[in-house]
Amino acid sequence: MNLTAQHGHDHTHHREFALIPSVILEPAENEYTWGVHGHLLFDTGWLDHTLSVGAGAEYVAGAEKHVTAGPVISWTPTDHLRLLYSPGITAGGEKGSREFYLSNHFEVSLEFELTKRIHIGPSAGINISGSHAHLSAGIHTGYVF
Repeated sequence: MNLTAQHGHDHTHHREFALIPSVILEPAENEYTWGVHGHLLFDTGWLDHTLSVGAGAEYVAGAEKHVTAGPVISWTPTDHLRLLYSPGITAGGEKGSREFYLSNHFEVSLEFELTKRIHIGPSAGINISGSHAHLSAGIHTGYVF
């Protein structure tokens, strides 16, 4: 969902808060667990209001439990498609270690309006940090204001 005008009338929204509960696949361990990604985005006004920036964080449970946080850049090239990139720092890892890694989080979401302010849709992502990577599939639920 574009954070600005849609369907011929102006409903400019300058911020979005979203949570994405997900199933996480840890390919190296061939294990599934759960996690949640959240972000707060601000419309930059650039590229016809399709580019947003903000901050995000992700928590992943399980044997490789960790937290990742960093800045976020988001682009909505169509009314429903969102592409998101977040470089950051990951803390944690195998059996609760206190190691830190640089990370890269990529996400793609399809978003559909439930109301003027709430949208929902499928989301898929990959997070690469150090020698570790995981895949995620979840439900993007966003609130624009």
